[in-house]
Amino acid sequence: MLLTIIITVVLLVVLGLFWNHMDQAYKEVMTACTQVNELADTLQSSLDTLDPDELNNMMQDLPAITEQLKQLDVDSLNTVLQGLPTLMDNVNKLQQQVETITNTFSGISALFGK
Repeated sequence: MLLTIIITVVLLVVLGLFWNHMDQAYKEVMTACTQVNELADTLQSSLDTLDPDELNNMMQDLPAITEQLKQLDVDSLNTVLQGLPTLMDNVNKLQQQVETITNTFSGISALFGK
């Protein structure tokens, strides 16, 4: 008798945990569905405000854009992107030097009263 009660309690706990996880999963799915619906509404409203001729022109341009993208050398682009932080650091250093020179000239001009 005691064993039956223990097994029943364990099964109820397991079912409760299962129900809790299913409830959470259901809520997450419903949230995702709501977000997808909002995105679809946004997309539809954007398409509704778009001129059909303009949309047609954009669709006609897509193959040309795709061909241009295919011609890009990804390795060269990656090399350029990897060098970009160094270039930006150098530009920032040059900007600081220009500001220092400008401040120096401003100080000199203040000495002469202009």
